[in-house]
Amino acid sequence: TNQSIFDFFPQYDSLRTPEKEKITLEHVLTMTAGFSEEDVIENPEPDEFILSILSRPLESNPGEKFRYSSECTNLLGGIIYSLENKEADEFAKEALFNKLGISEFIWEKEDGVLQCHSNLHMYPRDMAKIGLLVIKNGSWNGEQIVPAEWIDISTKPHVAETEFFDYGYQWWYRSKRNTPWW
Repeated sequence: TNQSIFDFFPQYDSLRTPEKEKITLEHVLTMTAGFSEEDVIENPEPDEFILSILSRPLESNPGEKFRYSSECTNLLGGIIYSLENKEADEFAKEALFNKLGISEFIWEKEDGVLQCHSNLHMYPRDMAKIGLLVIKNGSWNGEQIVPAEWIDISTKPHVAETEFFDYGYQWWYRSKRNTPWW
């Protein structure tokens, strides 16, 4: 998780700056990468999608400030593609959904680009299977599908989002201060 995101995208080395070089996988997982909301490329083509995210200026130093960011989750999809040469939906089907018996799901694309931050549709019973997988520390029917160590570290709060909520690796939590938002 301490690896620079540019290690996963060597084709975009020209966008690497001393500040952006500090953005790690952990920053992307915890939505503390620091990217501004400013759109650099409007409606990017599928092959420009990651470029449009990495081109954004930083509004804060990596790790300094939480800001919910669809771009961070979409970067995770790009990292999966970089490592596995598969879109996130194909990888999820092969590595997770098939093993859990999840055969019916739709993950919508927008302008040909998989939106990793949203539009994954599945039955509630299949969502419950993912919850059970997490409760069982990544094990399903005697098979370790997700390393228990990853379940442990990813499901812990890593940053304070507000006084009401904390945030882990793509997981929301009630604040440790247990302040009710209502």
